Amino acid sequence: IDPKLCLFEFVYFARPDSQLYGRNVHQARVRMGEHLAAQGIQCGVLYPVPVHHQPAYADPAARLPATERACAEVLCLPVHPAVTDPDVDRVCAEILRWLKP
Repeated sequence: IDPKLCLFEFVYFARPDSQLYGRNVHQARVRMGEHLAAQGIQCGVLYPVPVHHQPAYADPAARLPATERACAEVLCLPVHPAVTDPDVDRVCAEILRWLKP
């Protein structure tokens, strides 16, 4: 992997409000998700409602802006027991294809 376009930085490590290699990370994740969806790969926001807003844990006074932002901006890739090694290879290949058009 070209260190200038590390898929793990875009998908997992970088803050959504940051810039990597001249790209806004959140916008890059949205476009990457659109590309993966067009290839038939399911991905998306895993926790659209932050835990502190869910009924069992709700605290009306809680203000956790970083958590709220992350819930709206983090792209989750397919992760479940039925994912096979070829599935992982396909997802990685599509991410690399998107990063290096």
